[in-house]
Amino acid sequence: MVGFETMITIEPIFDFDMVLVDYIRRGNPKWVNIGADSGGHKLPEPPAGKVRELIAELLKFTEVKLKKNLNRILNK
Repeated sequence: MVGFETMITIEPIFDFDMVLVDYIRRGNPKWVNIGADSGGHKLPEPPAGKVRELIAELLKFTEVKLKKNLNRILNK
């Protein structure tokens, strides 16, 4: 949006298609926060490799801030 900085939060992250990157790009966020389900809701979580791929694609056009609880997924 003109005149406003935006950010996007993906928390809790659950399984997704990579088309998500295109949707996020359209929002032109200054940064994106990504975190895991810390509430034990048993949501379908993506595999670590898919999360790493998402992060790599997002880093091509914005800053990515990872919540500490995402390590549970990334370290599987």
